[in-house]
Amino acid sequence: MSLVTRLEQEVRDAMLARDNERRDALRLILSSLKSAEKDLLRPLSEDEELQVLQRERKKRNEAADAFHAAGRTEQAEKEEANSRSSGVHARAARRGRPGAHRRRRNRREQSHEHA
Repeated sequence: MSLVTRLEQEVRDAMLARDNERRDALRLILSSLKSAEKDLLRPLSEDEELQVLQRERKKRNEAADAFHAAGRTEQAEKEEANSRSSGVHARAARRGRPGAHRRRRNRREQSHEHA
């Protein structure tokens, strides 16, 4: 299963869980990957997917820095969350298991909420 397919499934899962922040971050990543595929007119290789994820993370970090400098902490926090999501998926892509970390963490958080 490709990274894009897995991310699409994660977006659906986030929508069902009503996790808007995660959904938005995943959509941003998915959009970047699909845009790169359209530019190349072919599916991305694993290395190219990793490059797109790293580039997206760098953009989010730069945006967060700019928002912090302008005193817009709420927007900066959103960008930092998007950056973390891109970084987590980049690390998972290197291991070949995008999304596995997220599912484990969500299960842990849900079990704490119900306890």
